[in-house]
Amino acid sequence: MAGVGLSEKDCRRMGIDYLAASYPFGDHGKSMCLGETHGHVKLICLPGSGEIIGAHIVGPEAGELIHELICLMYFRGTVFDLARIPHYHPTLAEILTYPAEELADKISSEH
Repeated sequence: MAGVGLSEKDCRRMGIDYLAASYPFGDHGKSMCLGETHGHVKLICLPGSGEIIGAHIVGPEAGELIHELICLMYFRGTVFDLARIPHYHPTLAEILTYPAEELADKISSEH
């Protein structure tokens, strides 16, 4: 388990508008190949810009996977940035792009 930034609970408590999306390891090809299908990744972003303000991983290699999100947040990266970064297939890291794409699509459709 690993996390960085704000949780949904933090955002509600602080009155911060946010969007969140998650994706289960149970529906991820590499996870299934490894037999590690429990858990999920979750991204939390600002609704207007898509800036990532929180990320949480419960599942295989969470402590390693979180570093990509820490770097992105350090540079105030967005779900659009994460969705555009190439990720090899099949890797565990590519699971991060699925909630990023969902949030990017949602923000784009609202504008």
